Formats: sequence, structure tokens, C-alpha cells
Amino acid sequence: MIFASQKAGLPIDVKLAAHHLLSVLLGIRVLARINPDPACITDAIGIAIKSLGLPPLAFAMFTENH
Repeated sequence: MIFASQKAGLPIDVKLAAHHLLSVLLGIRVLARINPDPACITDAIGIAIKSLGLPPLAFAMFTENH
């Protein structure tokens, strides 16, 4: 979303982007308390990262086998 807008030359509303990231962070914190399923939380993080147009992160460090 943000980086895709930059590549297209569109202006980015920094305040809206900050509000979006804060909302995602708070949502993930609530999700972690209500349903501490690691797969569900990492999926939510992955969707937030994708919405920013960033490449996916390796979540190997968060798995039980690591």
C-alpha cells in the first residue's frame, strides 16, 4: 500500500498510515491475549506486512521447532 503508492508517484498520508499501523498493532495484541494461537497471530502480521507492500518476513524464529 505505502510503497506501491510511492512507486506510482501518489502522495502518502503519513498520519493515516500511522493510524493504520497503530490499529494493526493493537489488534494483534488483543488477538494474542484472546486467542494465543501462533499461526493466527503470524497470519495477521503477514497480512499487515503485505498491506504495506513489503516482502514477507521469515517467521521461523517464532515457531516451536526453532
